[in-house]
Amino acid sequence: MSGYTIDELFSPAMVPDLRDAFEDFISHVQIDSKETGTDYIRPYMGQRMFINEIFDALENDIHWLVVLKARQLGITTFSLLLDLFWLNYFPGLQGGLVTDTAPNMVGLRTIIARMLNSLPPSHKIAVVQNNINGLVLANGSKLDYLVAGTRRNGGLGRSRAYNFMHGTECSSWGDSSGLESLEKTLAKSYPARLYVFESTARGFQNLFYNMWEQTKSDDLNKRGLFIGWWAKPEEYA
Repeated sequence: MSGYTIDELFSPAMVPDLRDAFEDFISHVQIDSKETGTDYIRPYMGQRMFINEIFDALENDIHWLVVLKARQLGITTFSLLLDLFWLNYFPGLQGGLVTDTAPNMVGLRTIIARMLNSLPPSHKIAVVQNNINGLVLANGSKLDYLVAGTRRNGGLGRSRAYNFMHGTECSSWGDSSGLESLEKTLAKSYPARLYVFESTARGFQNLFYNMWEQTKSDDLNKRGLFIGWWAKPEEYA
């Protein structure tokens, strides 16, 4: 899969080509589904909504997305696909994957490994390492594996610097100070920056609710996306 060098800047005009490249990439990945077993990906309604909104936001030069989702829609899976694609397409990205607990991170790391191993030679991603600390690609991009925890964690992301971030199960993260610490690590102007935070809802007394509300007051820079239970095919419900 060809991509841009680190010296070539992202622009919204690139997005249609980026989307075509992403669609091609995911068509070559196999995943383990509880409904179909190990098979190639065929996005259904909710997953297609996620893809559409991600690339529409980027085409409008919006790089921060908050995704409120129902359970069992496969949105985390598609976010992981986006992680791998974006890191491979733009060399030298410094990324982070953040989840609520260490066991959940182990599960995500396993999914990533399975995705990488399923790729055919034509789309293979060169991996230097994929261990408990993170994923490092041969093109210089990396994805740190971070655990927010379900209790106070004001040092989340400390001494790091990121221009790519994927946060999952954010409504279970311990406290707002951890998010504030993480946000301080994020680049504000790097052209190919991308920050996606996705989670199910857990009421109004958590930081994910606050993140969702912030998309309403800063809609020039952030976008909120709601994908409900109705976005899952009946045969999978």
